[in-house]
Parts: sequence; C-alpha cells; structure tokens
Amino acid sequence: DYANSFNQALKNDSYISGSTYTPRYSQSDLDKYKSGEDPIFFPSVDWYKVMLKKTSSQQQHNLNINGGTDKVRYAISGGFFNQEGLFNNTDLSPGYDANIRYKRFNFRSNLNFTINKRFRAALDLSSQTENRSGNALNTQSVIENIARANPLATPGLVDGRVIYLTAANSGNPLSSLYQSGYQREYRNFLNGSIRLDHDLDFITAGLTSHAIVSYQNFNSQRFVNTKPTSTIIPYIPLRNADGTISYLPQLQDAPFNFSESIGKNRRITAELALDYKRSFGNHNVSGLLLYNQLKSIDPGFTFLVPNGYQSYVGRATYDYKNRYLAEVNIAYNGTENFAPGNRFGLFPAYSLGWVVSEESFFPKNSFMDLLKFRGSYGEVGNDQIGSDFLTSNNRFLYRPTAWLFTSGSRFGEIGSSYNLLGGVQEGRGSNPNLTWERAVKTNLGIEMSFWNRSISFTADVFEETRDNILATPQTVPSLVGVAIPALNFGKMRNRGYEFDLTLNKNIGTVALQVKANYSFARNKILFQDEVIRRYPYQFRTGQRFGQYFGLISEGFYNTLAEANDPKRPVYGWQNNKIQPRDLSYKDVNGNGKVDDFDQVPIGFSNIPEKTFGLSLVGQYKGFSVSLLFQGVDNVSIQYTRRFNSAFYDVPTAGAVDYLINSWTQERYDAGLPIQFPRFSLGVNGGAPHNYQSSTFFLADASYVRLKNAEIGYTFNGGLLSRVGLSSARLFANANNLVTWHKMYPGVDPESPPTATNLEPYPLVRTVNMGVNITF
Repeated sequence: DYANSFNQALKNDSYISGSTYTPRYSQSDLDKYKSGEDPIFFPSVDWYKVMLKKTSSQQQHNLNINGGTDKVRYAISGGFFNQEGLFNNTDLSPGYDANIRYKRFNFRSNLNFTINKRFRAALDLSSQTENRSGNALNTQSVIENIARANPLATPGLVDGRVIYLTAANSGNPLSSLYQSGYQREYRNFLNGSIRLDHDLDFITAGLTSHAIVSYQNFNSQRFVNTKPTSTIIPYIPLRNADGTISYLPQLQDAPFNFSESIGKNRRITAELALDYKRSFGNHNVSGLLLYNQLKSIDPGFTFLVPNGYQSYVGRATYDYKNRYLAEVNIAYNGTENFAPGNRFGLFPAYSLGWVVSEESFFPKNSFMDLLKFRGSYGEVGNDQIGSDFLTSNNRFLYRPTAWLFTSGSRFGEIGSSYNLLGGVQEGRGSNPNLTWERAVKTNLGIEMSFWNRSISFTADVFEETRDNILATPQTVPSLVGVAIPALNFGKMRNRGYEFDLTLNKNIGTVALQVKANYSFARNKILFQDEVIRRYPYQFRTGQRFGQYFGLISEGFYNTLAEANDPKRPVYGWQNNKIQPRDLSYKDVNGNGKVDDFDQVPIGFSNIPEKTFGLSLVGQYKGFSVSLLFQGVDNVSIQYTRRFNSAFYDVPTAGAVDYLINSWTQERYDAGLPIQFPRFSLGVNGGAPHNYQSSTFFLADASYVRLKNAEIGYTFNGGLLSRVGLSSARLFANANNLVTWHKMYPGVDPESPPTATNLEPYPLVRTVNMGVNITF
C-alpha cells in the first residue's frame, strides 16, 4: 500500500511540475513487498510494534502515621512511586538502558504545638526527590521519529543489530533511542514553613494573630553520557554472491563522554496577619489585615535579579442570623515589573448573599431546605507577559535596552564577496507608563437543596472584562528599527454560566450519589492593535481568542472537466494547476480568485467553550463503585501534517493507515470512501493548494471520556481486629478507559499534537490494583 501510494504521488506531482512520470517502485519491487520474500532489502515494518510495548508497570506505596498528646500532635507520611516507560528494545547497548524510568520518594511531617492557652506553633516539612533516567533525546522527538518512519526504510532490528539500508538518514527510529546518549537526572523539592498563632483576646475577644514564614528550595543535577556519534553501532546489509547476507558496521565504537548540568532556585514567603471574629447576638462579624511578601531567586532570571512581590490585604465580613451576608476585600499589590509610581495597584472585591430559607416567611417543610441568592464583584491584576516572562526579555519593560551586540551584518555588492562585520544595534524601546492589566469579574448565583439535602443545585452566571491587557503593538512598521515595548491597550470579555447538581439517595442499605456539572464560557476580543484588513470578515477583533481562520472547502474536483472548467475560481497556489483529486474552495469575496483574502472564521478555537462531567458513586455494605465521565464541546483543532498527509521529510515520511482513503481514480470509480485529497510528495504534501487552513482539515475536538472507574471492598472488625488491624480496603481502578470522539484514530483530543509537528507521548490507560490498611 505504501509503495503503491508513493508511485501514485509521483504521478500526481508530475502534472504540477511538468516532468515525466517515473515510478519509484517497479512491479517487481511491489511483488516482493507484497510476498515478504525478502524482509531485509524489501521490509515491511510496523514501527509502533517495534518501538513501543503495550504495557509497562508502575507501583506506589504510602505510609501515614499520626498521633500525639494535648501539647504535641504529629502527622508523618512517606511514599514511593516507580514508573517505567513504554519504549521497546532499549537494551541493545551493553550497560545502557534507553527506556524512560521515573522514581519518586516523598516525605511530609506536620507538627503542631500547643505552647499555652493563647500561643500555638506549627512546623511543616516536606521533601520530594525524583530520579529520572533513560535516553537523552526529547521524548516527543522519539515519538515523532516513530510516527515519521516509513515501513520500507529499513528492516529495523535483525539479530540484535540496528539495520540501515543506506549509510545516512536511514529512517530507523531505533537509532533515536541511542543517538543522543543516556541521561540521569536527580531533582529535589524541599519545602518548609513555620506558623505561629497567638490569641489576643486580652485586648478584645475574638482577636487573633498569626505569622508564617515558608521556604521552597529546588535543586537538580543532570548527567549525560554520550559517544562521538552514537551509543549503538548501526549495520548495513550486503548480499553476497551465494545469496547470504553480511552486515557491515558503519561506526567504530568509542568510549563514553560525560557532561553535567545543574539547576536551582528558591522562594521565601512571609506573611503577618491580624484576624478578628466575633458574634454580637444575631450579628456575626469578622475581619482580616494581612501583609504578604514573596522573593524568588533563580540564576535563570533575566538580568540575574530576584523576583519580588508585596501585598497588603484587608477583609471584612458580616452576617445576620446566617440570613444576610456581606463581604468586602481590598488588596493593594505591588510588583517590580513596573516603574516606580506604577508598581502598586488597588484591587477591591465585594459580595452579598441572602439566604431566603432562613426568613420567617419561608415555608418550613421537607420540600426545600435551602434557597440562597448571592452576587459578587471583584478586580484582579496581572503584571506578566507570557508564562516565562521572568526568563525572557519581557521583564522590566519600563526600562530601555540601550544597545545589543549583533552577530554581524554583510556589506558588499551582489555578485561579489560579502564582508561579515560585527556591531551593535539599538535595543528594545521602553514604556515607563506600563501598569497592571486589570480584570473585572462579576457573578450572580443561586443555591438550592430539596428533601433533606437529597437534591442540591447550584447555578451561576458570570462575566469577566479584562482591560489594560499587556500586548505588543502590531501596527508599528518595521522600518522604525526598534523593538516596540508592550502597551496597556488590549481588552477582552468572557461570559458564561455553570451549574452543579447532586443527588443523594439511600435505598435500604444501598447508598447512591450522582453529581453532574456543566459550564459554558465564551470570550470575545473587544480591542487589539490589529493591522487593517482588506475585508471586514478577516478582523480578529470581535472574534474568540484563538479563533481559527481558513478557507471554506466545497469538496473535491472529481473529473478533469471540473478541474478545467473556465468558470471555476483562479487559485493562488501551485500556479493554478488544478487536477482531479484536488480540493475546491469557496470564493468568499466573489472576485474570481481564491487566496488568503478568502479566509473566514471557521469552527471554534482550541479552548473548549463547554465542559461537563458526571460522577456516579454507589455503596453497599463494604462494596463501593464509582465512575467519572468528563467531556468538552465547542472546541476545534487543526490537524498537523502527520495526520493528513504523507511522503514528506527526508527520508520520505511514513503515513498513518487511514490515509489509504485518499483520492485515487480507482477509489472514485469503485465508489469507495474518500477522506483525503490526492497523494503528493514534499512539504505540505507537495500540494500546498490542498493543505491550506480550511474547514476540510479543521476537526471537531469534542469528546466524552470515561476518566476513572473504581471498585473496592472494605473489611472491618472480625479477623482484622485479632491481628491488630482497624480496616483493610481492596480496590482496583482504571484511568482513561474509553474516549468517544470524532477525530482521526490515534489523536487524543485532550492533548493533540502541537503546531511544531512533534508527537505527544501516547495517552496511557492505567490500571491499578492495591490495598489500604489502617492500624
């Protein structure tokens, strides 16, 4: 199938290039591939079976101990987790295990001291140590090499040897497990905090104070052992005159090299607060005054400057008979990322609640137990541009970068030799007026419960308007010659609603619970600095964030007459040379051409607008069963090239099996299903016309997944008490059991491939069996 399809691609592309069609695989080659008579020189390899095991093991052990006295209470826990990777054939290099392995040791202790009736202290310590080992290549790259390998490139593994059919670029993904060497990485996370609580009721009743100092420390050490070329020697097969095959090594073995790298960072947080809580008859009040500061230190931070924040927070609450509720919060936050005078921002929040069921006029019966209305308004701030702003040039944007070294510029005349001269250039401009990005959030909600809380229902409607969004201008021409700093000028809105429903029912000795949740949220770009578009439908302003744009597909050109119809639009790709098997697109603006100006909003964005879940729990005596479903809707994903085209890259890439349903004359004449345009070679399948962003390759990424299922049984008393046990629970559970979706096979709609065309690690179905023992 692969060889036949490759020949078909060559034939299709010969029309575009005007060249003579010469098949890559002769009929004799095709016969040998089909018969399997020569598996070394005419191989047919399923690389997923060669490279990935179907199962691997993991284990987890935890021990928890707690106890104490009136003065000292303790809780101590320790755990061990071990997980093995799914790669296969990872022991081909002596003393070298290329499989991914992960071990984690964690420890936690909580100590609480009652020093006297007013003074208490708590010491919390936790540590997590990780040990990662395996091949040193990025895991996504290994998975990508598996997906790109074609079945004919090499026989793969023969008698423990990694085989190439050509000296270079063999396309054997086994080599990627060994080429980059072997790594061992040790990581440690150490966290500690001290909390002091002091009652100040000698000043006034209900007044307390607390102080917290916490410390987080991270260290990592990575060792990599490599060889000058590869940690494994590949072989090329040679057919001898007598028909036997000899294997010629392509590299000479060499000793391992060694490299080491370290990483470290730490964070110190301090908090000091006064708390007040008191009741005056039916009036209940509380208050909080809090100061918080944070300092992070990391040698990877831009300019090698620690990162710091300060916050002053005040909160006051009031309720009358748990009937009328009110709360006010005010935060005064400071950041180093803005110029002096703009570093602090004031962010208030207010909420009101009315518990109608506590009113005297509310009917007292078993039908409705709770009826509560609530509403809130709040503001929050953001000082960051991008998730990695601390290690990028988006830090301290209020300060200009005076100049930058350049690698060099070339001076000279075309046709003569160029001179490469180093120098400097003007750096990024500054914006001393930068200030906080601000989000205003409002919420209205209702809470209800019925029949002694057997049915509970919560519903909310919400809106968030975000303005002063930090963004880089897009309408400043490049001839300015200076990198433009961010400005506070973006604006977005997010609206939606959500609800939760819980049903609890006891039928004799059977306890049942059903929980369902659903949310809908739609965002809209209200303003951004956007270049002027030729047509109104091309503007991103007014659309969802991340809205896809593309052409509207109208099916295939199935006949030569359709492709050569003088009334069809002129296409802006492959010199308008359209043939049967190519896609047809809609001329949106009606100018007789189809090009980028005909791209319109298509589908949704890659951020789901609808999310929902369903939890089912049942208990009968010692038995328990639970099921958890989750899902999303109103979400789209554009397929990367791996899933919709074949025969690109060097060596020529493989193809997923369902691409056999691409358009061919034979399939069309036989009335067989056709899901893809014609075969072609090279980047974009060698047919850029067919692989433009369009509705044809925009996927509906909605799904429903059985995320977790568990069954267990708990033993109590009886024989257990005789051996000193309080209880024991046997259980079995599984994650990612089944997913219902509309995407191509092999695509995880929750974690799809990225635009970089690197394959993600496969979705893993995990089955656990274990026991919990209580002494």
